[in-house]
Amino acid sequence: MKRMRILGLALVAVFALGAITVASASATPAFYECKKESSKTEGKFSKGCTAAGTGYELAPGVGSKGKGFKSSGANAHLEVVVPPGVSKEFEGGATIKIECTSNKGVGSDVLPNKVDKVKTTFKGCSTLGNPCQSGSKKGEIITNELAGELVDTEYGVGQVLGPETGLTSATFTCTGIATTNVHGSLIGLVKGDVNTISKESETEFIVGPGLGAVPYVAENSKKETKISTYVPTVNVPTDKLGGVPGEHFLDSAIEKEGKPQGELPSGQVQVVKNKGEAIEIKAP
Repeated sequence: MKRMRILGLALVAVFALGAITVASASATPAFYECKKESSKTEGKFSKGCTAAGTGYELAPGVGSKGKGFKSSGANAHLEVVVPPGVSKEFEGGATIKIECTSNKGVGSDVLPNKVDKVKTTFKGCSTLGNPCQSGSKKGEIITNELAGELVDTEYGVGQVLGPETGLTSATFTCTGIATTNVHGSLIGLVKGDVNTISKESETEFIVGPGLGAVPYVAENSKKETKISTYVPTVNVPTDKLGGVPGEHFLDSAIEKEGKPQGELPSGQVQVVKNKGEAIEIKAP
């Protein structure tokens, strides 16, 4: 892969923005649980808070047992977008998919609207017919510990996820191709326990043209350079996050034979099913 450079208005800005903490909004989604009242005549709900009654009330909480949650999913993939003219192998540009057949993970909910200790193991991972892995197990990619928070997006409740420490969400090597360090953060849309109490929920990660036109510099074998633009796909939604537009993106830093090859916009496509204690996300 030839040398790749992204202009300051593109990935350098994305990298900086991905590390920004979400600004406070007037109202943000928050976790609630069903709590027993001191008197049987108090409260608006019966036990479980799924029906009207007395004795129980919804109050800030993440479950009385503090067990956290487990997650699972089927097919998932990471899209890495190569601009036209920067790679000999993909001269016209390409979207390379690192595809995995299944995933399992764990994590914890933290008041008022945080998540932490989120870690996922992807299995059956490959790209272009070659296995990809983090360690010694073929086709297995394990993320670093991730953390984030609930946010209000234009599409509903979203969950930001990024590295709990440092910049790297995951590192893996695809045999005979390259090593990838995934940086930045992303947002998934939350369903199933929004404004309703439930032990189950889903988080959906999708991609779209959230960055708009991105400038880049391509350099050919003759050291000739050309400035152009392209529209990469990244995770969406990317705006209305506490009033701060477009601050969460993934970036894949590629290394080949120990040498940096470039930093490319990326996006995760995945539906995660979560199971844990009965809680409710109250949306603004």
